Amino acid sequence: QEKIIGNFSGANGGKISFSNNPNLITQPSIEIPSGGVINFKGEIYTGQVNVICRYLNPTELNFGRFVGGSDLYGKDINSKPVMLYSLGIIDSKLETPNGEPLQIRSGKEAKLIFPIPNSRTSKAQNTISMWYYNDVLGNWFEEGFATREGQSYIGFVKHLSSWNIDFKGDKSTIHGKVIDCNKLPINGALVNIDGVIVK
Repeated sequence: QEKIIGNFSGANGGKISFSNNPNLITQPSIEIPSGGVINFKGEIYTGQVNVICRYLNPTELNFGRFVGGSDLYGKDINSKPVMLYSLGIIDSKLETPNGEPLQIRSGKEAKLIFPIPNSRTSKAQNTISMWYYNDVLGNWFEEGFATREGQSYIGFVKHLSSWNIDFKGDKSTIHGKVIDCNKLPINGALVNIDGVIVK
């Protein structure tokens, strides 16, 4: 369910932090510059901006249930299909108080801060590719990169949607079935597989 996590003036811009996850050293946030928002007509919007955001932590059990495309399959900058290994997702959008969609003004950028989960710190490099989810095409597309600063990655984006920071690699497939103590198959069982990121 979508939830407004804060608001700011479109004229002044603002920074909103969210999540409050005690297992993260830093918290995810989104920062919009002054005069950086337009309405659906392309006009500069200076009124109240409602921020709807959520952070998806890749180390949490239900991560895969909320990820766009579910299997984290994407296309890199060369249009090559690749498998993505996520270090976190920020899903965000901006709206007026009446629910009308807002976007980032051309020539401006939103700043996204992705916390690095404690268990992934040793694998976190100085830079990491950024990917956005296209709802129409149902796929992730590579665009830009984020830079590590301490326990966070910082990236700048020209539009808001679901933004993902990932390593890319080959796709792996696991075949099997879930059975009970009587060796009978269990329909609809949720299987969580935590792979090892090799970088």
